[in-house]
Amino acid sequence: MYKVLWDAEKLWSIDYLNEEWHKLSFNPHDEAFNYAFEELLDWYGFFSSSGNEITQGPLWIRPEALIKDAAYPVQVVGHTEYCLGDFIVLCDKDLSYDQKNTVIATDSKYHQIFGTIDTKQLPADKMLLLDFNKFYKKTMKCINDIKSQQFSHMDYKKEFVMEKLRAAYGDKLAERYYKMFFEE
Repeated sequence: MYKVLWDAEKLWSIDYLNEEWHKLSFNPHDEAFNYAFEELLDWYGFFSSSGNEITQGPLWIRPEALIKDAAYPVQVVGHTEYCLGDFIVLCDKDLSYDQKNTVIATDSKYHQIFGTIDTKQLPADKMLLLDFNKFYKKTMKCINDIKSQQFSHMDYKKEFVMEKLRAAYGDKLAERYYKMFFEE
């Protein structure tokens, strides 16, 4: 991966990666198309074009797949729109080794879920992948219900949405969820 993306060791940063990403073309006939990078991403994978399989590279793999075949027992990943209000600490059994893996998902400054993470003192309680999927589904159902109510009442004011979010999640998460799901 080093040879494909970085010209010098000092350029190991997310800003550099984003800059390079936006220079790429996804049209194989363009000069800016990078075959090595395209191959590294493996967009279509063997079973999933969303990156949710253990064969994916580090720039495309999803936390669910990573936890099943992690390089280290505890890993921290950034995954936009994955964290619903706080850090997510997933814990599940590795398919390759007889061990439990932990994946700590963080998000972005915009969603206020970022910071320095000490992997020995986890930023949230561990949760099994199955429990996380239930939590995620329940949360997204509630968010979508509020969006439906907003549409049916033709009330697109922030106050209407915040009242519903506060009733469901409290002040702290209401602000975050408003930013994530309702603010344009």
